[in-house]
Amino acid sequence: MNDEDEQLPYLNNSQPELAHAAEQVASLARVPTEQRPPFYDWVCYCVQRAWKEPTGTVSSKRDRALIDRALIKAAKAAQTLNEAVCSLRKEDRNSLERLVARDPRLSEEKRLRGSTKPFETDELQWTVFLLDHLFSTAVGEVLLPMAGVATLRKKRGKKPGTVNNPAFHDFVLSLLSGAADAGGELTLDQNFKKGTLADALNILRPHLPRGVIPNALPFGTIQKIKSAHAKYQRLPDKL
Repeated sequence: MNDEDEQLPYLNNSQPELAHAAEQVASLARVPTEQRPPFYDWVCYCVQRAWKEPTGTVSSKRDRALIDRALIKAAKAAQTLNEAVCSLRKEDRNSLERLVARDPRLSEEKRLRGSTKPFETDELQWTVFLLDHLFSTAVGEVLLPMAGVATLRKKRGKKPGTVNNPAFHDFVLSLLSGAADAGGELTLDQNFKKGTLADALNILRPHLPRGVIPNALPFGTIQKIKSAHAKYQRLPDKL
């Protein structure tokens, strides 16, 4: 980040207590020594981002009531499109590929292409996922950052992958990603309600806006986020 007001607390040493907390989290995650400075910066950045965007989405029923009906319809349509494309049968998807190849306009559009090689990105699934993610976020729902995993629902209800506390979800996911990218790992034992991830969240709670990290950690939710992150890390192309 280049703007002066975007400088990280660890770099400008404006918040030594936060910098110390970042160092504690790095130790918990067993981040290699050479990777610790950038990891400190990442932790500080995640905290700073939480203060600038404490919710990241529409946060109350009153706010939701003010959303334009057209935007809500667009979100529902994008959700259904994502689920349907991800649920297409192989023969139907092959038919679409042939249609794209024959159509002069469609054949020039890379965003409609499927994957033809192992570990190659399925551009159509990626495109509909981004649309779903965009409109869902706009109306107060947050999806896990994974394309190609949506499925058609038989009953109406809460969208799979949505979360009740988007700020908490985003912070935990970012913390896990930062630790993994730095060569470390934060652990969790849901049954015994302990682990270095829980310790890290408790350490960082005082540095975040009130309510981002609940006083009573929701271990079931944290485990779901951690499992989703593990699955996300195995994908060949990540967000």
